[in-house]
Amino acid sequence: MDATEHRTRRVRIRFGLPAEHGWAPSAAEWLWAEEIAAGTYTILNAPFFQYDIGVGDIVEAREQPHWEDAWDPFFRGPEEPHHLHYAGLAVDGRHDTFRAVVLQDGAFEGDPQRASDCFHGFGLWVEGASWFPNPMFALDVPPDADLDAVVALLERHEREGAWMWEWSKRSGR
Repeated sequence: MDATEHRTRRVRIRFGLPAEHGWAPSAAEWLWAEEIAAGTYTILNAPFFQYDIGVGDIVEAREQPHWEDAWDPFFRGPEEPHHLHYAGLAVDGRHDTFRAVVLQDGAFEGDPQRASDCFHGFGLWVEGASWFPNPMFALDVPPDADLDAVVALLERHEREGAWMWEWSKRSGR
């Protein structure tokens, strides 16, 4: 690698989740991130469960041994004895994040892919998850997207019984 190349490290960061009213269905959520400096990372994907974190946020994380977790689905054995644990938000990336549970008896029949297709053409990142008891999708809205139009579409389909949604991170724009 020469001096003009910049090699980044893509990592997973563990976010501990509180158990409130039986939600979320996991004790932790793992988000992809890119290392930008020692201990500092840019979030690359929208969370399904973590509040107040979104794509583009710069976060701090610290290494923690795997054995500190009662159960770690990402443990890869002795070659990866540590994982990164969220330590705090350093810089807000100004993205909004939404999540929606797709209702089985709604217009999209519980299919998060069909539901997320509504947002095609908005310039958004959408990820569906059908493996949860209630299929859902996470929606990243970058600063240059039409936030009012996105919220209007979310509200319309909620009124029609297609999904239930919430704003999991507000950018303050």
